[in-house]
Amino acid sequence: EEGLGDRSGGGIPGPISNPEVKPVSADGTWGEAPWESRSLPSPPLLLHGVTEAMTKTKDDPPFVKRVSWIVLGGLAIAVLLLSSAFSQVWHTNEALQAQIATSAPMLTAEVETKATLQARLAYVRSDAYVEEWAREHAGMVRPGEVLVVPLLPTPTLTPVPTPTPILSTPTPMPFWARWWSQLTGR
Repeated sequence: EEGLGDRSGGGIPGPISNPEVKPVSADGTWGEAPWESRSLPSPPLLLHGVTEAMTKTKDDPPFVKRVSWIVLGGLAIAVLLLSSAFSQVWHTNEALQAQIATSAPMLTAEVETKATLQARLAYVRSDAYVEEWAREHAGMVRPGEVLVVPLLPTPTLTPVPTPTPILSTPTPMPFWARWWSQLTGR
């Protein structure tokens, strides 16, 4: 009966009044819980062939193999597409970071220009600017003030005589001379 159960060991003890075999472990004995067993039972003889068949590796049918290869191929293609998309996004990100780095000084200059223009706008909207413009450009004065406009002396120009051209009046040609010059071309 070696095929059934685990071997618990043990043997017939020496001079004991009961010559029954005493196992080393408490396998199959009555303990706190009924029928307490700490070793695995072996399968019954009828099921012995079935368990061997279950533990054998069996080949999958060709259809299942094809489907598994298709699924694995699809997963490989998906991984390639995802890695390509990730690579494109990575390169785009690097290009944008480079553009940000080159645009930062221009942005700083534009922020300074904006601050200057806002300060100028605040001054132009003030009463001090309006008064300055009215006095300097429009020639306006407040009531009770007298506008003084300095006039610079203009130098007197001495007239330069212009020479009169001498016009020569041609002497009239006699009638026959005019005809003769017309006919001969002289």
